[in-house]
Amino acid sequence: MPKSMEGEGRRHRISRSVPVKNLNLDVSKISSEALMDIASTVETEVRETLERLLGPRILRYSIAVTAELQGEQLVISVDTSISSRVPPSLRLEHIVDRAIKRGFDKVEVLLRRRYSREASEGGTKQES
Repeated sequence: MPKSMEGEGRRHRISRSVPVKNLNLDVSKISSEALMDIASTVETEVRETLERLLGPRILRYSIAVTAELQGEQLVISVDTSISSRVPPSLRLEHIVDRAIKRGFDKVEVLLRRRYSREASEGGTKQES
């Protein structure tokens, strides 16, 4: 490899849409602090997964996650930019998709536990 190519990698910016998933949440209970916690949970899981799967092949990367309420919907957006030395056989897009899915899966468990309408209704029925 020529000296000038060492330390350089390809920069990847990947954009995806994920279908809406109805979790039957009571969004009225989600505060602005909870939104920050949700975004942080997704970001941490994505970052840890990328570092675990790609390790030293990542040269630079950034991850920005936002969580906001739009009417009765919770919208989570993940923006990634990665410079890496990943060989084409590894399919970086697949690895990034997997990392984001892990972030969404982790936060889904948190959301169902804290904000599920069934959990709220179930708790009320037990008290009667």
